[in-house]
Amino acid sequence: MVGLPYDARRDVVVVTGAGGIGTAVARRLGSGRTLFLADVSRGQLDRTVAALSAEGYEAHGMVIDVCDRASVRKLAEAAAGEGRLAAVAHTAGVCAAIASARTNFEVNMVGTAHVIDCFEAVATRGTSLVCVAGVAGHYATLSEEEESALATTPAEELLELDVVARAGDDAVPAYSPIVPSRYGSRPPRSPGTCAAPG
Repeated sequence: MVGLPYDARRDVVVVTGAGGIGTAVARRLGSGRTLFLADVSRGQLDRTVAALSAEGYEAHGMVIDVCDRASVRKLAEAAAGEGRLAAVAHTAGVCAAIASARTNFEVNMVGTAHVIDCFEAVATRGTSLVCVAGVAGHYATLSEEEESALATTPAEELLELDVVARAGDDAVPAYSPIVPSRYGSRPPRSPGTCAAPG
């Protein structure tokens, strides 16, 4: 593709998170396009890229950490350099059952902000960006001011917000501040296992 005029290059699709959801999205959107997959796990990424390449996809892998803005920026720039950025599907994430509250906020909140910010900088007319998430965040009851702060605060300042600091260290209660009398002393459980993207 290097050396071809921009309009002769294939459309590009980026998927962060090379787990089950990310792989399914890559298969659905990657046909006939240049596909960039990104994950923090080299092993998972290599297996997914190899499987997709064997199936005929033009798949490239990049090890990134969504918590690191520079890492996400490199992915965005590499993808945009290959052609028209058609779609970004952000499926990378962790869940409360397997990670601390701090890690959940760093990956799921700050990491998502990095993906949005870095890909917005290289997006063109018609680029779509979708962020996949679990349901845990919907259990929180936030004021309009807290919602606004979470939506507008620069990514590097999100962890300093009072609403985040109040969540504490235990990830499950941090994601589910529900009135105890409604569910007893435990937060509600979904019928599935961990609802983390991936």
